[in-house]
Amino acid sequence: MSITYSNKLDNLSSQTARPFVQRLDTLGTGLGTTNAIGNYLATPTKFKLTPAAGELIVINEIHIYIEDDGDFAAARYGKDLVLVNGIRVETTQDLLVTGLTNNNVLTNAHWTRVTFESTVITYGAGSNALAFRWNIKESLLPLALAVGDELAFVLNDDFSALVAHSFSVRGFKFLF
Repeated sequence: MSITYSNKLDNLSSQTARPFVQRLDTLGTGLGTTNAIGNYLATPTKFKLTPAAGELIVINEIHIYIEDDGDFAAARYGKDLVLVNGIRVETTQDLLVTGLTNNNVLTNAHWTRVTFESTVITYGAGSNALAFRWNIKESLLPLALAVGDELAFVLNDDFSALVAHSFSVRGFKFLF
């Protein structure tokens, strides 16, 4: 039985909310590949979260982490990647696929259009990092995912030159 979005948050007052933090991965369970480094031009790859039966996951924040050698330019991805297809962020709920960004993300600056919060982390030597915090509960309703639903970052470019690249979520998990 599918739970529609309108009633996913109903009747939660009797359930115990457990803090939930997880990196998105290729399986959607937390057990797949989490480092989104690779060439995904020929085969677009999803880094995703898919709740198990009996779970309701309410996402309040999404974190995007990019690590590369050198400084970050607004018009590039990482230090100097030029993306053609980019990253599509989408949810699938009750078999309906909905994009969470107006366009695919092609540059570092594109992330700021949806997240509004970014931090450049420089260490003085070695790699630098760029971290984005997307506060979902302030820009949308909290994102509620039940069994059969999915949050996915669909990568369709070559990200193999990056040092590290990952996506994670924070929120709450309810068990039924």
